[in-house]
Amino acid sequence: MKKNFRIYFYSVFLKLVLFFVFLTCRWRVVGKKILLDAVDAPRPILLCLWHEQLVFVSRFFKNSPFNFYGIISTHFDAEIYSRLLSSWKIKLIRGSSTRGWANVIKQMINVFKNSSSVVAITNDGPTGPPKIAKEGSLSVAKKYNAQIIAVAAKSSKYWRINSWDKTFIPKPFSTIDILFSFPEDNLEEVNSQAVTDLINSNIKRLNNL
Repeated sequence: MKKNFRIYFYSVFLKLVLFFVFLTCRWRVVGKKILLDAVDAPRPILLCLWHEQLVFVSRFFKNSPFNFYGIISTHFDAEIYSRLLSSWKIKLIRGSSTRGWANVIKQMINVFKNSSSVVAITNDGPTGPPKIAKEGSLSVAKKYNAQIIAVAAKSSKYWRINSWDKTFIPKPFSTIDILFSFPEDNLEEVNSQAVTDLINSNIKRLNNL
């Protein structure tokens, strides 16, 4: 009961804070055509990002017209995030590389059978190490011919949560930059190291804007 109350309290608090913060923020999108062209193609999409940028990317896809799913674990902090993401109309696939991974794979396969689906995953989640991609979701995406897109985001002003990944939370009146890109390699050659390099390269590009 105490745990459930804490989850409820923190999720409501986070939703209220982010509601007012995002009202004041300005967005700049780099590579949006990459995303839109991929959505128009008759193939599903795996959207790869780091856990620290979950709030930025999730908010960008709030009330998305796409058939959009987010993979999120069953850990304590994920229970808080799951309520936030659900309030933003993001469909959830629950589980992680440490708990319920078989169920995640099964749900991903079902989702990828729909060519209009977009599945977002924090490739270094749920417990790190940070900014190092894992292979599991990439293998499923390649098997079902999904397009792989990397996304990175940053805010001009921010707080960082005291968690393993130091999650970013934008401050009021900040500018949020978000960048989409494709791997340059063929789909068959895209592996965890390629995704790690691509997302980190995107972060460097954003920092130089």
